[in-house]
Amino acid sequence: MANQGYINPLSPSASSYVKKHNVADAAKGVTWKGKMYAYPVYEQVQTLFYNKSKLSAEDVKDWDTLTSKGVVATDFTNAYNYYPVFFSAGTYLYGKNGETLNGTNVANSKGVAAMTWLAQQKSNKNVMQTSNALNQLKSGNAAATLDGPWDAANIKKILGKNYAVAPYPTITINGKKVQMQAFKGIETFAVNAHTATKNQKAAAALAQYITNKQSQLTVYKHSGQIPVDKTAQKSSQLKSDPEAQAVMTMSQTGYSVLQPKMSQMATFWNLSAPLINGAYTGSIKASQYSTKLETFQKAISQKN
Repeated sequence: MANQGYINPLSPSASSYVKKHNVADAAKGVTWKGKMYAYPVYEQVQTLFYNKSKLSAEDVKDWDTLTSKGVVATDFTNAYNYYPVFFSAGTYLYGKNGETLNGTNVANSKGVAAMTWLAQQKSNKNVMQTSNALNQLKSGNAAATLDGPWDAANIKKILGKNYAVAPYPTITINGKKVQMQAFKGIETFAVNAHTATKNQKAAAALAQYITNKQSQLTVYKHSGQIPVDKTAQKSSQLKSDPEAQAVMTMSQTGYSVLQPKMSQMATFWNLSAPLINGAYTGSIKASQYSTKLETFQKAISQKN
């Protein structure tokens, strides 16, 4: 949107406001090539939801233990869910900053190790491939799933008194225990660059108002979206909310990676899903991993 001129950079005072009031990754999430373009309002990162009558807090700390004790309903056709396994394996997507065109380094032994882990899940009897994990939780066929704050309210209704949530577990890649990672997103409000000049200041004031601390807490109360305001995150409401605490843990470095803002992400989504699902289903054989990863890396690194 910034590249195409749909949104303009924030003013210096607005940029200072964003940095002062919101967590560092929220400010980073609205920054592109050194300039801020929007007001951050919520952070979104997936967590592990589970039925505590079937799994304990200790069970869900590691994937191997988790899937030995209960069924995980999940979807390997969804790259948002499973591409971060490549981060766990030690690779980068568009560099450490998420803004480097040739910074993806998945076509290597680490990428192969991630593909191998994905393939191993097909033979894991307690990993259920499904396009509707919530139905599997509701029916009792599954004890856990990976999902985000947007579904927390529904899952609470489904599990009732047995509702529980935790950060992602560790997984074993290439013989080593590593943190299972997720994509992190920052939801924002930006001002339309084509708003009449006389209304730009008012539009910016509105955007700042609907993303301030009180607005963030109001929306959190009604929909469960996790605020990015520093003081809101320290409020009693969030401190007593296990989902909010799990999201904030997952938002830390080593647990999640800020989703890159590169325009090439459109190509990434199109190509990463079949790569992941192909490893899981076995339609991509182990002997093909290196070649497929090389093709993928080259394709997502092309200039638009």
